[in-house]
Amino acid sequence: MSGKSPYSDELRSRAVKMVAELRLSYPTEHAAIKDVAALFGIGSPGTLRNWIRQSRTGGDGPLPRVSDELGELRRENANLRHDNGILRAASALFAAELHARQSLQTWSVARRDVRFIIDQ
Repeated sequence: MSGKSPYSDELRSRAVKMVAELRLSYPTEHAAIKDVAALFGIGSPGTLRNWIRQSRTGGDGPLPRVSDELGELRRENANLRHDNGILRAASALFAAELHARQSLQTWSVARRDVRFIIDQ
């Protein structure tokens, strides 16, 4: 029995988009799908789940765009973590160098004071 779906493409797109937006508000994806399906009057949460799967595998729905953006943000995050590691290492190097210079200056002052005391 293959017929036209009783659900419009717009309703499908809106339902899939709403699940993506509300997913973090629910403990599981299934809970979000169940509530959104009830809200839109979709007979079965499984129907909405199938739409989500279809959109993830290459439909024109919103999730591929979200997936692309997520990948881009993850790459940017990795680059920033790398840059932060470099800056942290450089900061430690400069701090060690500064500490060494201060220790050397303290040693020079102490040595000069000792010479002054000995010469007297």
